[in-house]
Amino acid sequence: MADVFSPQQPAGGPPHGTSRAHTATVGFLFGLAEVRELPGSFIIKALQALGLTTAGARSYITRALKEGRLTSRRRGRISYYAMAGDYLERFDAIERRFAVEPVWEGSFHAVIYDLPESRRSERDNLRSAAFAQGWGCPRPGLLIGMDPPGPWAQDGWQARLVMDLTTARHLAAASWDLDDVATRVAQTVTHLRTNMERPDSGDPSPSRSRAVSAPTWGPLIRAHDLLSDAIYLWGLMPPLPGELLPDGFPTTDLTWLSAQMSGPLMLDGVSAARTLLAAELGGQ
Repeated sequence: MADVFSPQQPAGGPPHGTSRAHTATVGFLFGLAEVRELPGSFIIKALQALGLTTAGARSYITRALKEGRLTSRRRGRISYYAMAGDYLERFDAIERRFAVEPVWEGSFHAVIYDLPESRRSERDNLRSAAFAQGWGCPRPGLLIGMDPPGPWAQDGWQARLVMDLTTARHLAAASWDLDDVATRVAQTVTHLRTNMERPDSGDPSPSRSRAVSAPTWGPLIRAHDLLSDAIYLWGLMPPLPGELLPDGFPTTDLTWLSAQMSGPLMLDGVSAARTLLAAELGGQ
């Protein structure tokens, strides 16, 4: 069974209760700002607001470049960054999930591959790209998904697996660790409900850099601290229709969680990100 949180997939999800920047932070910033490129100065200030030093923020960006999560280009004296590779695909998959509700139409898309150990790197890249798109792996050499595969499938044979609903539910359970997903959904909702009830002071905590601790960063910081966990989880969830989820799956929690990602907390974060980005670009 392919673990939905397997090492081949983007790792680094934040532990509950922390507001420190983590692997998904920069993707969350792109999502809040609703842009495909961000100036390095904006990213650094956001990371400082989340508790990193200037050196730590630069190290974060360097590591993201080295790992292929970001690409960079210069425009005059300014460096701009964009998401790339499987990291970009993961966040694009999140957007698609909000735009289109998955529907069971009686079949899975499938990719069959046979890459020997001598081509292990290609095999790992194929699997990583498939997982980033939300696909699952019921057995070695077989990948299944709800959406048509991307360019990563060129090293395999594409097919459609037609089956009845009962068989599909069994195959889904064998392809994704849905029990683990259910547990994480419940934990994330509990964490979010508890912390949303706490009043927002509007100021970053003392551990965050005072150089960027203006109140205008407050909504962005609060959105990150409370919702980046949920966005990270959402990006790792298989895009399955409700009919394929196991009995007892916390669908009510999932519906509530989805609503929060387009609710006031997120909208305030988006508004703050746009304002701060416009000010940053206007000052360059």
